[in-house]
Amino acid sequence: MAKRFKVSTAAANQWHTAWKARGEDGLVSKGNPGFVSAYTKEKKNILNGLILQGPKKSGYDTDFWTVERIAAVARRKLGIKLRVTQTWRTIISLGFSCQKPERRAKERNERAIKEWRIGIFPRLKKMGFS
Repeated sequence: MAKRFKVSTAAANQWHTAWKARGEDGLVSKGNPGFVSAYTKEKKNILNGLILQGPKKSGYDTDFWTVERIAAVARRKLGIKLRVTQTWRTIISLGFSCQKPERRAKERNERAIKEWRIGIFPRLKKMGFS
C-alpha cells in the first residue's frame, strides 16, 4: 500500500491504524500544522490597503516602504507584532515583491545628459572611444 501511494511504510501503517480505530473519520486531514496566522483575511486586506496608500500616509517622511516600516505599521494599526521574516512572508502573500528604488543625484541635469548622448557620444564612438 505504501508504494501505491508513494509514502513511507510508517505513514501507511499510521493511516491503517487510524482507519481501524475511527473508520473514515480517522483519515480526515487535521489541517495545516503550526500556529494560526495573526493575519485574518480582514487584517490582510487592511494591511494591503495601508501598503497601497504609501508610507507618507502612515507618517513617514519618504515614500519608500521597508519591511521594518510595514511591520511597525502593522503593529501600530492592527496590533500585530511579528518578526521581519514573517512580515516579509505576509507581504509576499499579498502579491507584493521587492523593488529597488532608482538612485539619482539631485544635481543631475537631464537636458545635459540627453545632449551628450545625442551629440558627443556618437562622435566619440566613431573615434573608437566606446
